[in-house]
Amino acid sequence: MSGELAARSSPSAGLRLVGTPRHMVLVGEVPDNLDFQLVLSGKLANHNQEQIVRLPLSSGVPGRPRRFNLHAATPPGTYTATLACGAQSLEVMVEVMPAPRLAATPAAILFEAPAGATSRARVILTNRGNTEVIVPARAQVGLYDDEGVELAFANTYRISEDAPEKLLGHFLQQLRGGHGGLSRLDVTDGAGRLRPTESRLLVLEMSFSRQLKPGHVYHGFWKLAPLKLTLGVAVDRNGNGKGAVQ
Repeated sequence: MSGELAARSSPSAGLRLVGTPRHMVLVGEVPDNLDFQLVLSGKLANHNQEQIVRLPLSSGVPGRPRRFNLHAATPPGTYTATLACGAQSLEVMVEVMPAPRLAATPAAILFEAPAGATSRARVILTNRGNTEVIVPARAQVGLYDDEGVELAFANTYRISEDAPEKLLGHFLQQLRGGHGGLSRLDVTDGAGRLRPTESRLLVLEMSFSRQLKPGHVYHGFWKLAPLKLTLGVAVDRNGNGKGAVQ
């Protein structure tokens, strides 16, 4: 997305502001003894009418570039803006780069059910970046036994074998036994486009594979744009099937 923001002066000698919204850097020279403001006008993310945003630009430190922050949802694109201080103004090109960012509440999700059953959970996703994110309706999640490495070591210690290659082979075989395979994750409510600054409640449904071991807890990750959401899977813990979908 690109746009044009109002400017009140003729172009200056190659002044550019480049970066992601929260990490913009001024490329070019302005007087170090003056504090400028960046004057922007136009339709930015989630604003339905024209507006002017004034953002203070801190005094420069000799030898270091000036830095400042835009609103985190400022869309990617190339804009024209004005650096102003009193009666002085300089036109500057603003180049905003994509900065995808998601946050989840809670940060980790726990599903509980017997092997072969289905469990539901809820999570709130917030788009804190400046680009739209697509929440898929379905994903595959690889699961791993939380105690898989510890059990592999313990079982390897117990065998009556001294040959290093056989010990290593047994250890790797035990590690593979801690893999719970792939489980299906469905977004039954809330899938689709998530705009910058938007928050949404998702309803998730996890189908437990029958190869998962009762009493064990597994973990996996749901990769969603820049976010890697941790998923915990407790299989028939306490033997009551808590969280199972009837």
